[in-house]
Amino acid sequence: MTDVELLEAREEFISEAQRYGYALDHERRPTLTEQTESDVLDGFARGRRAWWQHDHVRAGDRWFAEVRVYVPSLSGITAVHLAKDPRTSFAGESDARACAVEMVREYLAGTLRLTNGAVVSTPL
Repeated sequence: MTDVELLEAREEFISEAQRYGYALDHERRPTLTEQTESDVLDGFARGRRAWWQHDHVRAGDRWFAEVRVYVPSLSGITAVHLAKDPRTSFAGESDARACAVEMVREYLAGTLRLTNGAVVSTPL
């Protein structure tokens, strides 16, 4: 898959998610580096469709890592909310963003572990 085809596939999936009623916020979109590091672009190259956006939260001087991952499901597209343990916070937004990338990468790889040790897998 060429870079152009990869980006077209990404944009097509984002448009499809919006048609299902998900309001994707351009300001919460991951950077191209974050897209690469989360393996979402590699997934498109292998035929796996998924997208994500930052949903991190600032409370006072602390940041909490949260993301929404959009994946195909039997009903169309499902939004999965992932959040780091609420006792884990970060001093800066960049650290929360880095944690979000790691959560997405692990979720898409099927290796994301919950605090109880269970592994979260992607639908379908």
